[in-house]
Amino acid sequence: MVRLRALEKDLAILERYPIIKEAVTRIGSVQIRQMGTVGGNLCLDTRCYYYNQSSFWRSCRPRCIKMGGEICNAVGGGKKCFAVFSGDLAPAFIALGAKIKLLSASGERTLLLSDFYTGDGEKPLALNPEEILTRVGVPSIPKDTFNTYFKYRIRKSIDFPIASLAVLLTLAGKERTCREVKMVVGAVGSKPEEVKEIEELLKGKEIKNPIIEEASDLAFKAAKPIANAASSPAYRKRMIKVFAGRALKQALGREM
Repeated sequence: MVRLRALEKDLAILERYPIIKEAVTRIGSVQIRQMGTVGGNLCLDTRCYYYNQSSFWRSCRPRCIKMGGEICNAVGGGKKCFAVFSGDLAPAFIALGAKIKLLSASGERTLLLSDFYTGDGEKPLALNPEEILTRVGVPSIPKDTFNTYFKYRIRKSIDFPIASLAVLLTLAGKERTCREVKMVVGAVGSKPEEVKEIEELLKGKEIKNPIIEEASDLAFKAAKPIANAASSPAYRKRMIKVFAGRALKQALGREM
């Protein structure tokens, strides 16, 4: 129940975790953040052009899976719902390795936030009946760890993301060797998706231009948007590549 605006003003958290600051300050408007909560943003339902419309508009098409039908209108009749998860905080918290607590009359359970999202656009959250999210725990990270969040949206003020990227990177030594890295792609699929190949590519290696380009390509390949949100799938996919390259260069302190 922590208000987004309260999180935005918590200097102790934001100083240690810039990635949270970058994510929370980009959610909606000040008025929305004054009312919205951390738990609410993490538990957002998925969105789709073919679902988030008026009843009249939707009546002109077959009932989609998210409406109780059997086809996905976004892909012309597919048998899986591809509605997009558009929360801002989830990619940032997943990059930090956050865990959550869920509570119901049956008891309490803890799981990684990354396991909270099913990847099913119809039922995107791994919530049991009458279960609620009560706590988010974020592990401490080294002070020299670079962490940030990028968001692409049509209107800069209040829109949901249509492509986003959260990055955590720890460098060591004068050679700027990668000690730890996480990259999480958001708003281009039914759940935030960690690009696990990034860690395999970068860990233990010196971060230079050629490997930055290779890492950006991996992020590009991991993003698989479809035409069910604003902007074209090709451009949203391209923005993930741009964000990945920009994040790694910023971590090295290079001029963009």
